[in-house]
Amino acid sequence: VRVRQATAAAKRVGKFGTALREMVEIPTDRVDWRDKFRMAFDGLLRGEVSWARPNRRFIQQGLYLPGLRRTGAGRIGFVLDTSGSISANELSGYTAAVLGILEETGPEVVALIQCDAQVQRIEYIQAGERFDRIEVHGRGGTRFQPAFDWIAESGFGADAIVYATDLNCSDKPQDPGVPVIWLTPAHNRTMPFGEIVPVSV
Repeated sequence: VRVRQATAAAKRVGKFGTALREMVEIPTDRVDWRDKFRMAFDGLLRGEVSWARPNRRFIQQGLYLPGLRRTGAGRIGFVLDTSGSISANELSGYTAAVLGILEETGPEVVALIQCDAQVQRIEYIQAGERFDRIEVHGRGGTRFQPAFDWIAESGFGADAIVYATDLNCSDKPQDPGVPVIWLTPAHNRTMPFGEIVPVSV
């Protein structure tokens, strides 16, 4: 009983060091992330010059110039905090956010990075791909920097990073130099860089 209680207490604060796995179902009634991601990714969506839709601002002056057609958000690094302090319900909500990003921003590719105190697993998700469950790897302590290090060192070339976490960690990550969105249920918390997007999970 004492071992189980100690394990549960360590998990709650993200200090359970043993690597564990669990299968998390993706909720079908996903949170509508559209407004949140539309605002957060505004300015990140790539555009293509198109003569099919002229720039309406100049038509009244008799000038027909090409318009800008929005395409996708490029290459997105989505970091899933799989530490012991994250509940299965939170993990379900976070992974549903991956689908929200795919649907709303049409990225070229998403690198799904599972990280607790270290990077545990990397998967690449192409635009249009869908899934209904995910095998979670980790459940140890929490450090943010390893995921940022992998993104910087792997050559993935992320245009933006989304980090889904409760913001409880044991390190102070360095600004990666690209837009960062902290997707979190935590309230009244701040981070030294990036934009916090609050969610209910």
